[in-house]
Formats: sequence, C-alpha cells, structure tokens
Amino acid sequence: MTSHPVMSHSATSTLDKKEGSVTPTSDVFEEEDIDNIFRQAKKDTLSPRMGSHLSISTDSLHSSFTEADYYKHEIAGEIQFSLGYEKKTGVLTITVNQCRGLTAVNKKKNTSDPYVKCYLVSGTQKVSKRKTKVMKSSLNPEFNETFRYTLSETQLLFRTLQISVWSVHRMGTNDFLGEVNITLDSFIFHEDGEEAKWYPLGNKILKVPESPRMQLPTELSVALRCVPSKKATKTEKAKKAEVEVKVLTAKNLPYKKQGTRDSFVKCVLLPDKQKHKTQIIKDSLNPYWGDMFTFTKKTTEDLDECALELTIWDHDRLGNHDLLGALRFSKGTDEESTVYRTSYKKNVEWMDASGRQKEFWERMLADPYKWVEQSFVIRKHVATDFPDLKEVVRKLHNIDAE
Repeated sequence: MTSHPVMSHSATSTLDKKEGSVTPTSDVFEEEDIDNIFRQAKKDTLSPRMGSHLSISTDSLHSSFTEADYYKHEIAGEIQFSLGYEKKTGVLTITVNQCRGLTAVNKKKNTSDPYVKCYLVSGTQKVSKRKTKVMKSSLNPEFNETFRYTLSETQLLFRTLQISVWSVHRMGTNDFLGEVNITLDSFIFHEDGEEAKWYPLGNKILKVPESPRMQLPTELSVALRCVPSKKATKTEKAKKAEVEVKVLTAKNLPYKKQGTRDSFVKCVLLPDKQKHKTQIIKDSLNPYWGDMFTFTKKTTEDLDECALELTIWDHDRLGNHDLLGALRFSKGTDEESTVYRTSYKKNVEWMDASGRQKEFWERMLADPYKWVEQSFVIRKHVATDFPDLKEVVRKLHNIDAE
C-alpha cells in the first residue's frame, strides 16, 4: 500500500491496526478505529455461541495498551491548532498546524516520529477519528492539516474535542506524547474563524468527564391580539370575538444527554378545548415556529371566562411526547389569593394565571386590534382539575426527573 499525504480530511481514514499494537505498513502507520473495535466486541458479546463470560470495558478497547503505557515518557511541548464552526452548514473545522518541544522517544537520536489524532468525545464514546500524516524524525513537526466534522449545534454542546500527539513505534505500541481536551459547549467560536493558538500538552485523561451545563430558565415568546365581537345590524351579520395567537420562539429548552429536542407547542382555549398545534422544529434548543392560530368565542365578554394554555412538547415518533412546560393566560386570580376564579360560575383551578401572565391577558383585552408580545419563563407545575391536564402534570414530573 502506497500512502500519500492528505492535507484535508472530511471522512474517517481506513484504519488497520489496534492502538496498542501497530504494525508498519509503509511511511504511514494506521490504527484501527476504536468505534469499530467497540461495535465488533459488542456484537461478539451478544452472540449466543460466545457464551456470557465475556464483558466489554473501556480498557479492552485499547487492547494491550495499559494506563502505565501513557506514562512511559515525560509529557512536554505544545500543539498549535485552530477551531471554527459554521452554523448554517453545521461543519466543525479543526486545523492542526504544528507542535514544538515534543519529548524525544528515541533517546539516542533525540527524536520522535509524531502524528496527531483527533476525536469528538461524548461521555465514554469516541466518534470519528481523524489523523495527520506522520512526520519522521522531528520534535517540532509541521502538519498544516484540516479536519471537518458535520454535527448540529445541539450535538456540539455535548462534545469534547480530544487532540492527542503520538509517536509511531515500528516494533511495538505507539508512544503517547500528550493531549489537549476542549469542551465545546464553553468554547467561543468567532464568525470569521479563530487564529491558531498554542496549547500545552497534558497527561492522558482516561475518562473525559461530561461537562456540567447550567440549565437556564426556558422562555416562550408569544403575541396575542383580541378582535372583539360585533352585534348584528341591518347591514352586517353578527361577528364572533377572536383571539389571535402567534407562537414565536423558545429559548433554553432542557437539553438531553442523548438524542435531540424536536419540539412543538400545543395551544388550547379552556374550557372549550379548541386546540391548535405548531409545526415540529427538529434538533434545536432555541426553536422558532412563527405559527399563527385563531380561537373564537361568541362574545368578547366570554373571553373573561376563558384561559389560553400553551404547552411545549418534545416530539416522539411513537406518540409518547414529553412535556417541557406550560403557560396559562387568563384574568386569573390575585397573587395573594388562594381562591381560584370561576368560569361560567363554576369553580375551576385552571383559571390560575397571576402576575405577568394575568397582566398580559388583561392588556390584550383592554386594547383590541393591537398585538401584544412578550416572553415568559415557562411553568413546570400547573393545576390539575381539568381532565386533560392530569396527564400533563404526570409528564411534567417525569421530565423533572430526566
């Protein structure tokens, strides 16, 4: 096999040997992709003919490479690289420029045969290895190679970029020379790209910890407008009252450790159960819907007896949608009151809007034909006497425990 230097990589290379046992093939010594090893080992473990005595561990993925092997050589030197992320295309770009001051594996000749390896790490899983060419006999190698990963902005939040430097060993295990771990959820990407920076090489982190993410309050932005009813005249028919609803956007939906948020909003006018729901926005923690709906009542005065409920859901293809939160707008009750208002002279708990949500509804009713728009922090707990909402609250508790 004849190898050729590649300056830009957009796909995982063909990999032949385990990380702990590399056999020379030519100028470039390849390693088997750790993901392929894991998939094959898992398949063998689940095979009936293999019995139940096999187990899969992180250590087994490194074959004969033990923790002690990572500390055979003193870690020294730095690596220079740059990162960029294009939101429109979902492409993460990594340019590995050079290293300097690396440890000499060959003490007699005071040199090493270094190359650089990149992984995207999520918990214990490593995804899509990328490797540079090998630079022979150098402690200050120049690579100038670019790697690209395609992943969504949501996926980016849960990845750690692991860049490690190795020296090829012709007769045994490759030698670890140090690594850098970049938590991508806290990395600041610049629109015009990042200048290459120097990073000190550090010891091997055998298990990359998942970065804790602060969960900001989830907000939902909506706009409402009241079109009042009209009584019949000699020239015009009677016209029902209307509430027009624009579901605009949400911010900071709760993140998932696995999978994506595919969200939609359901709108219900209580107690009539008039319902509408938005389109599903896939793979976003900050979805924009921009959908508009209209609810009707016989008279404008009827709106005093109603509540508009908006619930945000995480879509599931099998129909087991998860509720993320809710808002309710109505004339509601005073904040200091423990007695709920009535709806058509019936005591109901869902008439429980207070504070900004109550003021928002009243502002809409007081200024007909004019749009009012505002963002609200969603509620995690709602009253349950309305039959449909009992299941809602049950799911709300489930989402809290996620």
